[in-house]
Amino acid sequence: MTASIRLLLALLLLLPMAGLSGCPTPLDDDDVIVDDDDTVDDDDTVDDDDTVDDDDSIDPTLLPFGGSCEVDAQCQSQLCWDFADYDPWCGGTGCTARCEGDEDCAREADAVGAPDPASARCGFDGLCDMLSVGLGDFWCADGDGEPS
Repeated sequence: MTASIRLLLALLLLLPMAGLSGCPTPLDDDDVIVDDDDTVDDDDTVDDDDTVDDDDSIDPTLLPFGGSCEVDAQCQSQLCWDFADYDPWCGGTGCTARCEGDEDCAREADAVGAPDPASARCGFDGLCDMLSVGLGDFWCADGDGEPS
């Protein structure tokens, strides 16, 4: 064998050890490039397996979907839905999520054990309606202005 062939064989044997095998490196679940389940990206802002955040970066002290909140910063989603923004005769809040369709809200509601996740609705503003699934603490004034 000539020296150049031996050198070429030696380099071919070293390629896998150098990480140059030509195969892509598998991505873990918090890589922004690819999502794990082909449904939602895993850029650490949206849960990518529709149950619990895979990368464990969500603060467990933050309120889940449907939790009674006062400000956005209290919610895992950073979205506190205020009923008074939609109906001036009503009040109450709940942590919500962004949505593109009713099925997005149904997944969120089902993951936290909402009483009626099948009735989930994505609002006109792209936020899940908390009332439709039976979450949150809401009230509306009756005809005389008193909460009912």
